[in-house]
Amino acid sequence: MKKSVTGSLKSYMVFFLVVLTILFTITAVYNNYTALSLLKKNIYSNTMDTLVLYQKNLDERLLQTETYLHSKMLDSSRNLNTLRTSSLDQTDWFSAKYQLTQNFTAALPTYTTNCFFCYLPEKKQFIQCTNADASTSAALKKTLSSLIRSEQAECQSWMTISVKGDYYIVYILNYFGTYIGSWCSLKELLNTVSNGSSLYFSTPEGRLLRNQYMPLSLTPPEEKSSPYLYEEVDGEKMLSISHPLNTAPFYLTILVPRSELSGKYQTLRNVIIIVAACFLLIWFTIFTFLRNYIQKPIYALTNAITELKEGNLDACIPVGRQPDEFRHLSRTFNEMVQEIKDLKIDVYERKLQRQRLEMQYLKQQITPHFMINCLNTVYQLTETHHADLARTMLRDLSIHLRYTLSSGQTVPLSEELELVRNYIELSNIRYPGCIAYFQECPETLCNTAAIPLLILNFVENTIKYEVVMGELLEIHVEISQKISNDTSLVEICIWDTGNGYSPDFLHRLSDIDHYAETENYHIGIVNTYLRAKHIYPVHEFSFCNRPSAGAQIMMSLSYLPFEPVNPVSQS
Repeated sequence: MKKSVTGSLKSYMVFFLVVLTILFTITAVYNNYTALSLLKKNIYSNTMDTLVLYQKNLDERLLQTETYLHSKMLDSSRNLNTLRTSSLDQTDWFSAKYQLTQNFTAALPTYTTNCFFCYLPEKKQFIQCTNADASTSAALKKTLSSLIRSEQAECQSWMTISVKGDYYIVYILNYFGTYIGSWCSLKELLNTVSNGSSLYFSTPEGRLLRNQYMPLSLTPPEEKSSPYLYEEVDGEKMLSISHPLNTAPFYLTILVPRSELSGKYQTLRNVIIIVAACFLLIWFTIFTFLRNYIQKPIYALTNAITELKEGNLDACIPVGRQPDEFRHLSRTFNEMVQEIKDLKIDVYERKLQRQRLEMQYLKQQITPHFMINCLNTVYQLTETHHADLARTMLRDLSIHLRYTLSSGQTVPLSEELELVRNYIELSNIRYPGCIAYFQECPETLCNTAAIPLLILNFVENTIKYEVVMGELLEIHVEISQKISNDTSLVEICIWDTGNGYSPDFLHRLSDIDHYAETENYHIGIVNTYLRAKHIYPVHEFSFCNRPSAGAQIMMSLSYLPFEPVNPVSQS
């Protein structure tokens, strides 16, 4: 037999910490994470220095273009006024246009730009000097005209536009409704400072301003948790480094492929793999320990508590390879569950005993009520010299008392209906020709479990309060079966052709639970309802006055087949 490993939780923890300390000590010797971080930092710093040089160069070029436009707006104010105020067919207008075009043509090779232009929205004239191809110039001319007319163009600020899949930056000045400006292709602007393909412009939101048909968004520079994060660019991991321009609302971004960086720290890769493997081993050790000696015992305890909460008194915790503290906890829990189980069984048996006593009391409470009515009838028969009928009635009464005082809590429905029919016959002796009884009950329901006097109490009340000598009273008992919410129910409807219930009595019967708690006069109704609550899971009673008839009692009770054993314990 294999000896189980036991020990206190403290001893397991001490052993685990010693092993963990040794593993960390060995791993620390090979750990060169600091060197790798330093290498990344140096690469980042060198790239950032280069980016700053590019940024200063671009800012200087763009600032020169801005300065030229401002100076040209002041120097050519007379020509701009002439273009704005003169008619298109006047010589002054053509002369001003020629001079402005000559100035733009002379300045174009000097400055970092692709075009200088002047736009007069009122005259719809666009004057430009450009080194771009005709289709690009025409497309930009159309786009800029639309922006200026819609007042979406920003003045005295570089802005970005996209035309034919490429991006351009535009600088515009407004001189009393006459607009002069310059535009430049971002691709050519980048080529003026670097011939590499890894330099881009990007927006503050992280969108790269490259080919419009290949959109790409990076993590915004302000939202990066670390400057050394790699990002997916065209299927390749790259390190993105950005620096803002002072003259334009975007960033200058360099993308460094990871493949280029990996060559610089190839010698450190094997060490990193060893360190990673050691850390994986450490975490696997932690996971195994926590699972075997902490998680599993707690999980078993939680499951056992959940099953106990759901009513499973057979829930227990297996005691196996656990620390001493958990072994003690498991044994204590199992003993507690067994005590709860024993206690619940004892309480349940006492509850059943109390229900039996209560049911017996209710039956005995009804018996005198019915017996007094029958004895009164026998007395009246002897006074009228009907001794034979009195003897018959006493014989039926003895059978009836033996039936009601039996120890069984339920009887077959057919036996209850037979008792009702016998009572009707006894009552016809007292009230000859005054009672007509009608009964409908399917054969399939004859063996339904019914509490004694379930129907008889209501029939007896009807005869007691509604029979009038010389008038015919009809009493109907209709029994049927229905299915409601997957539950089989037996519906018993008892109605008569009498005067019905008074409004006040119907109001009190509308809340049958309150009526049963407070009523002391109508013993038959109260006790029948209370006994039905003990027997049937579904027990609905309703009272009303039937149209064109008298009182009606409707009972919906759970269908329970009659069995000779005690049905109280079954229900």
